[in-house]
Amino acid sequence: MSSDVLHPPNFQSLGQDVIACVLQRARTRKHSFVSATNKNTMVPRNSVFPCAHKFDPVTDVEPIRVVNPTTHTRKVLGRPSRFRVDLSTNKRQDLVEAIHRERHRKSQERYRLRQKALMENLHKCNGKLRDEIQYLRTRRNKLFIGNAPHITMHDVVTEYFRVFRRGFIEPDGSRVAELDFLRLCMAPDLDAGTMSGFEALARTWGVFSHLFGDVRFQCEQVQQITENSLVARTTTSFTFSKRSVDEVFLCNGFRGRPANQKRLTRIAGKLLGEQLVVSGTVCFSWDNSTKRMVGLISHADMLSPLLKLLGNVEDISILFSNASMTVECNLLEDCFSRYPLYH
Repeated sequence: MSSDVLHPPNFQSLGQDVIACVLQRARTRKHSFVSATNKNTMVPRNSVFPCAHKFDPVTDVEPIRVVNPTTHTRKVLGRPSRFRVDLSTNKRQDLVEAIHRERHRKSQERYRLRQKALMENLHKCNGKLRDEIQYLRTRRNKLFIGNAPHITMHDVVTEYFRVFRRGFIEPDGSRVAELDFLRLCMAPDLDAGTMSGFEALARTWGVFSHLFGDVRFQCEQVQQITENSLVARTTTSFTFSKRSVDEVFLCNGFRGRPANQKRLTRIAGKLLGEQLVVSGTVCFSWDNSTKRMVGLISHADMLSPLLKLLGNVEDISILFSNASMTVECNLLEDCFSRYPLYH
């Protein structure tokens, strides 16, 4: 048995072809280092393990980065300048802001379109609702008219306060279906105090509501005097507008001393924008044989609230000295002549 320190003890038990075909395992890059002086080193021909493929540590080992043997310096990539970083950051921020602005603009546009569609839908629904209300009112009036033989005085009184609870703003009362029932239940020669007939009464309410603002008319208490008459205590509130001050109290001026004309202007200026609450009564007279109202007399006391507002009776006297309205809250005939639509 031959022994050689250069051979393993059991090399004779293995075939040459088996040993020769075993390739050396390549080293990792971490442990691989080949000096520049050994790059031309060759493996001796009389190697102990001859094999078909000669192992070359330079060609067979995985390529590694080698330091320049002459300068021994590494090639370091240059860092980007701070100006370039800031510039790219600014561009990115501008782009993000532009995207947000565009997204916000589109969102606002969609919101406006939704609001516009909502308003159009509301207008359509309001129109349909008004038509339906008018239709129901017409049917209600027809039912009342059809039940005319069974109408009582209290039914007419209730309908009167319901129709005129907020004044009356239609110039031509004949076009309002709500007046049909009252027109049927009023006598042609209705006694309305300073006027006669239901049409004149409706015109009075129309002109009054046109001159004054926020008209409210409500019944506080009803007291039946006889079988065919009753008295209703009322509260009427309204606001003095510029139109009412100019066309009711200042239209005719003051026929007297010039000093009183200035005083009238000052007094009327105090009324502008003020709300007046007036207490009054309405006396209803009923004809049971014809089932119609023959008398409707209204009284109101403007003196007491005006006294609280102006402070003295002399100013009230100057205010109504040449006005188109009485202290009992009744409009005069010359006031109607300026509103031909209400005739």
